[in-house]
Amino acid sequence: MTAPAGPGRRLAALAVAGVLAAAAGCGDESWGRSPVVQEQARGAIETWLGACSEEDGEAAVEVLTPETEKLIFSAPSVLAGCQRIARLGLPPDADPKQLKGQFETAIVERVDVDAGFGTAVLRSANGTASELQLELDTGRWILSNPPLVPPPPPPPPEQSLLPGPNGT
Repeated sequence: MTAPAGPGRRLAALAVAGVLAAAAGCGDESWGRSPVVQEQARGAIETWLGACSEEDGEAAVEVLTPETEKLIFSAPSVLAGCQRIARLGLPPDADPKQLKGQFETAIVERVDVDAGFGTAVLRSANGTASELQLELDTGRWILSNPPLVPPPPPPPPEQSLLPGPNGT
């Protein structure tokens, strides 16, 4: 036999429903375009830039996909590996002091994320811009160059049914 549904029971049920709705809303926020989500993604990129400039390979790979980690592990140095990913103008085999300076002065110019995917634009002190891919993986933003999910292939070139300028 079940207890009668009195006001106390209804209040408890509403409280549980409210907690569940709030929890669901918190999870959904990470998939949106909110300023908080943008800052979380920006923080992942800034952390990675700092790890690269400090030549801290362990910290640098924390925010990378396994595929992207290979670019650092197979490089002659952490700086060279980071440059393979960042592509900020210098070759990966450039002078280590130049590479270090590049990562120390690089800025995150723009971050745009939505639905668990995004891009970040880096700019070096010499003006070179680079776009990095971001993906939300188990609640944290990671760099995914190359992307975890490959982009769709480009559409086939459009063929016009109209004749060209010389009638063909």
